[in-house]
Amino acid sequence: MLLGILSLRNHRYHPNRRLMEAAVEKGHRAVLFPPARVYLSASGEGLKIVRQGKPLSPDVVLPRIGSTIRDFPLSLVRQMELMGIRVVNGSAAVEISRNKFRTLQALAARRVPLPRSHFVSNERNLAAAARDIGGPPFVVKTVHGRQGREVFLVNDAGEALRLLRDRSRNPGEGMVLQEFIPPEARRRDIRVLVLGSAVASSMALQPRRGEFRANVHQRGRCEPLRLTKAMERAALAASEAVGLDISGIDMIECLDGSLQVVDVNYSPGFRGLERCTGTDIASRIISFATAPKGFAG
Repeated sequence: MLLGILSLRNHRYHPNRRLMEAAVEKGHRAVLFPPARVYLSASGEGLKIVRQGKPLSPDVVLPRIGSTIRDFPLSLVRQMELMGIRVVNGSAAVEISRNKFRTLQALAARRVPLPRSHFVSNERNLAAAARDIGGPPFVVKTVHGRQGREVFLVNDAGEALRLLRDRSRNPGEGMVLQEFIPPEARRRDIRVLVLGSAVASSMALQPRRGEFRANVHQRGRCEPLRLTKAMERAALAASEAVGLDISGIDMIECLDGSLQVVDVNYSPGFRGLERCTGTDIASRIISFATAPKGFAG
């Protein structure tokens, strides 16, 4: 089977390298291709994807670009679907999960528990939303941040206003205000990898001193975690709400036992999860992607 990995990074990038190694170990061929190396063709004769002058038609494709994915890669994913190529994850789910507020909309529509969140686009509705959320401190996120970047803990409304006015960010794009759950109200931060309808691996995360983000990329500490039934249900419900085949679910368990899903990632990194749990995540992803209907083994 020919497996395609759609990525902006090269083969030395950890997820790409591990996925290609796992594919070969399982007897598949793997090709890594950035969207800039192909062009799309549509005519009365049908659809084609052309790479280095030759039609490209892998059996299965893993989109691995993350929230920075733009219109051309999305069109590429959609074209693959229309050509009958199996894509894990599909374009509709990627379109939702690349935008943090669209993700929150999908979660809220399915009654998945999440912190109170508001989406604002100008100074007037920023002030109103800040009052409604209970005032600072609160968390501010851009809609396309990743790996804990473009996520800010805001301690006064003026700081939020400066972020909104920052012309280095996309003007008119808006930003997300989210209820802040302080460390003293948390039991632990949790990352769950979901494959299809099953949990593949999970870990608990603890932010480093002075940091409110618990991401491994922000040097948070981790430990393997056996999920409770409630945690498993929340993770699977979040992945299903967005329509993902493979997902990384971030949630917070509060001291009162409640759970809050704070992020859903369609292209989760897994270096930290492999190191922390000892699970061969890459092999499990390849097995899932290349199975007739996908499975979590």
